Amino acid sequence: YLANFANYSAVYASLATVVAFLFFVFVTANVFLLGAQVAVEWPAVRDGAGGEGSGVPFGERLRRAVTSLFVRREPDASEPAPDAPAERTLPLRRQS
Repeated sequence: YLANFANYSAVYASLATVVAFLFFVFVTANVFLLGAQVAVEWPAVRDGAGGEGSGVPFGERLRRAVTSLFVRREPDASEPAPDAPAERTLPLRRQS
């Protein structure tokens, strides 16, 4: 075991590289989405118009947008529930 211990670093280093790359892709995608959210809101802020979420300050809308990237929001009770799939019933077997 101790003679082959040095070989594990080659295997785990490559696995760690894959994990680090996936984390980098995740962070990059979230930065891109944050930039898209800011680009959508910026014209309303620049023109002083309310835009989406009028009455809510831009900082609060930006905070909600960033939070929504990482936290899944539970649906409110006031929102309609998605249609549940119809239950299927299996035909009963005739008993002889």
